Amino acid sequence: MTSPRSRDLLERLDRACDDLDDLAFDAAWHDAVAGLGIVDAVREVLLPYLRLLGEQWERGTRSVAHEHFASGLSREHLLRVVGAAAEPVDGRPSVLVACPPGERHDLGPLAFATLLVDAGWRVDFLGADTPLVTLARACQLSRPDLVVVSGTRTTVLEARTSAWRRLAEDTVVVLGGAGATEALAATTGLTCLDADVGVALSQVDALVRQRTAG
Repeated sequence: MTSPRSRDLLERLDRACDDLDDLAFDAAWHDAVAGLGIVDAVREVLLPYLRLLGEQWERGTRSVAHEHFASGLSREHLLRVVGAAAEPVDGRPSVLVACPPGERHDLGPLAFATLLVDAGWRVDFLGADTPLVTLARACQLSRPDLVVVSGTRTTVLEARTSAWRRLAEDTVVVLGGAGATEALAATTGLTCLDADVGVALSQVDALVRQRTAG
């Protein structure tokens, strides 16, 4: 359950988007991070707000301009956090985060990448619609401890099951996003991350520790 403070910050983001006021949007985001920390700012404010924005867009109470405004500013803020962890640091686990071919919604995985940075991971974020050859090459070059592949639809994840299994021969591969269902986990034999980002962080940490110990 979100706190009154989180709800107030969410409402500030919503008002800023309604007015297309980038300064007010930025101020609300910075206040969320300063007051709640990056994890709760993402979990209790930004992600719920983006879900609300999607619902508003479906109802026709927000335009494409509003969606582009909010998603663009959100992406900018999150990329700043991820970019701060771009340089390798000895001893930190590394992760590649990507969306499969055909998946253009990358704010969810970008938000998760931000939380991984805060938890001490070194993150390479490949973004939306990542070609399989690009993902495979990135794995060869960086040899990550973990690969997170995120999709909003089960079909875009399931269609590349053989590719995920090949990657899983050399590293830990997990599936995330709304498309990562229990049924998909049973079909692929891979771990699907919980919808709660806090639980998902615990999942990936446990998986990498288990592989390292083994």
